[in-house]
Amino acid sequence: MPNEKEKNVAFDLTDEEIIENLRTDVSETIDAVYNTCLKMLDKDDDRTRAIEAKGSTLLGMGGLSTGVVFSLGGILIEKITNIDLPIIGCPIPWLVLFYFTSSVTFLGSILFALLSLRARSDWKAMKDTDIFRADVLAEGPGPYKRYMATHAWNVYKNNYIVNEKKASLLKKGYYLFAAALFQLFPIICIIALYARYK
Repeated sequence: MPNEKEKNVAFDLTDEEIIENLRTDVSETIDAVYNTCLKMLDKDDDRTRAIEAKGSTLLGMGGLSTGVVFSLGGILIEKITNIDLPIIGCPIPWLVLFYFTSSVTFLGSILFALLSLRARSDWKAMKDTDIFRADVLAEGPGPYKRYMATHAWNVYKNNYIVNEKKASLLKKGYYLFAAALFQLFPIICIIALYARYK
């Protein structure tokens, strides 16, 4: 169930108010609302694909970066010896600290990418039982379009809220990825300092 913030994002009307607002016999108005609802549903499908593409990209970048950090970090910690460097002293504790924090942050980024990509049980789709409802079809094109506009809008509304949740998870993943990249900078500086004074 969406929280108050999610409910008020773009949806202020209740189902009853939507149905009441569609009580018109002007076919052009019904057609316009019907087409608008279907277009919104299509646009949100495009948004879903964009979120999933960005999630896949983050997952790939995070996996590659984590592999590099794990392999190179282990080698660096093994090869660097205990010498006294200016400002930082022994480089090993610092390397271990930044190696650990960047690895954890990369893994967190991957986790959020996976969460944004997972299949969700609250996702809705247009069902054949809703599209081919005999009782609504029997009423004619006007009532059918009113019914389908309301149904398409409800599917769109539900999926919009789901996409907001997915986008929020993805945003956190990208923030963690950026933070992990920044944590690699001290490692590079320590290695440069070590090479200079070894």
